[in-house]
Amino acid sequence: MAKESKQDKNDANRAIMELQMYDQQLRQMEEQARMVEQQVYEHEVMILALENLKGKNGSETMIPLGPGLFVKGKIEDTEKVYIHVGNKIIASKKVEEAIKIIEKRRDQTMESADKISTQMQKILMKMTAIESKMQGHSAEHVHGPSCNHGECEDEDCSGCGHKH
Repeated sequence: MAKESKQDKNDANRAIMELQMYDQQLRQMEEQARMVEQQVYEHEVMILALENLKGKNGSETMIPLGPGLFVKGKIEDTEKVYIHVGNKIIASKKVEEAIKIIEKRRDQTMESADKISTQMQKILMKMTAIESKMQGHSAEHVHGPSCNHGECEDEDCSGCGHKH
């Protein structure tokens, strides 16, 4: 009996450690999901800004220099924009080309979000299985091995608490 109890404690400790590990992974993935969601939002804002830029030659605007810092400027050419294309390279692109590039980036970011969501679901399923196993194991000890929740033939069922 003591051997079973020690094994049960080891199993419970192992399950708790596993749950903690999965919980930590889940928290990290939730943070990744928030960052990806922010990137999708930023892509959407850029697309909207580019669409609103069309036909605004000669318009005055506020040009951001950093967070909360702007200079007043005049838009001279709304046909082309400068976009980061990778490896510290900025290229001149027509507005429609820039929109397509940003839409592609947005779509890739959304695919990443879907992958993160799928991984999170798998982790949640693993956690649920572990918790169910732990609950089932502890229910067996509370009810006794011969009890089927009220179908036990024994009137005094090892602490089951059911009235038989």
